[in-house]
Amino acid sequence: LRVLPSPGSGIMYALVQKQMIGSNFRIIDLRGRTVLRGTIAQEKFSLPTSGWAEGSYVMIAETEGGHPVYYRFVR
Repeated sequence: LRVLPSPGSGIMYALVQKQMIGSNFRIIDLRGRTVLRGTIAQEKFSLPTSGWAEGSYVMIAETEGGHPVYYRFVR
């Protein structure tokens, strides 16, 4: 699980492993507010970040076994 570019602005991209397709994800800011949630449909997908404040975020996704994976990135 990765988010590129970091730091980034505008549209950023999430890269996930093939076995994570179909899993849910969410992105939270450092205050714990969810800014985006969805279902992973492909190995690379865009994240529309233009309305987000600059700062650090965490993407949380599930593995095939239902275990959470965390990735911190900067907008």
